[in-house]
Amino acid sequence: NFNLTMDAGSLASSGAVDVGTGSFAITTNDSTDGSITFSTTLDAGSLTLDANGTNTDISITASATIASGGAVSLTADDTVNFGAAGSITASGAGNVFLQSNANSADGDGSDQIIMADGASIDAGSGTITLTSTGANSGNITVGELTTTNSTSSAVILTSDLAIVDAGATGTNIIATTGTVTLTGATGIGSGDAIETNTAVLVLDSNQSIQIANSTTNLTDLTLTLD
Repeated sequence: NFNLTMDAGSLASSGAVDVGTGSFAITTNDSTDGSITFSTTLDAGSLTLDANGTNTDISITASATIASGGAVSLTADDTVNFGAAGSITASGAGNVFLQSNANSADGDGSDQIIMADGASIDAGSGTITLTSTGANSGNITVGELTTTNSTSSAVILTSDLAIVDAGATGTNIIATTGTVTLTGATGIGSGDAIETNTAVLVLDSNQSIQIANSTTNLTDLTLTLD
């Protein structure tokens, strides 16, 4: 296992990291910038990154592979960012959780979750939860999310602003036997529809909703326009 807490400074990877099936956890606490950047490959049994402090971001621009059943938690006081080559691939029932704007007082506004076109998260049979809420929160920009989870919480995305498509050529959200719940206060798929493949779809927005469900698997649709 690898556990690191830094009370000053930011952190950036400089080489491949492999802890086998052990846990990998980093927490930063810096009043000016405790950002965490991974631009090299990571293999671990579970992954926890927690970036605390003014304008602290988490950036993933390479692949992270998580062993069977391992959970993933990425929380940043500012932005969580996936580059085009950024990915998380998990197996088993470990859940994946991403949160931007974890502390609204430390952000600089528009504290988003951003997945570039090409970025992906595969949670195996675990759930996927992306959250950006509160004062200073921002959009959730979706690349590709995949899970075989069949529960009512298979995929949950919640933003106090909008949920938008990163422009991915493939399907944004695949949860063929589960429920996908999207809450975007100022829009869902505005200007470019969110592509889904799911059995149950729950949508809630104050403004426009654009969805393209790619198969006939859809059995239930709940739509709320506040």
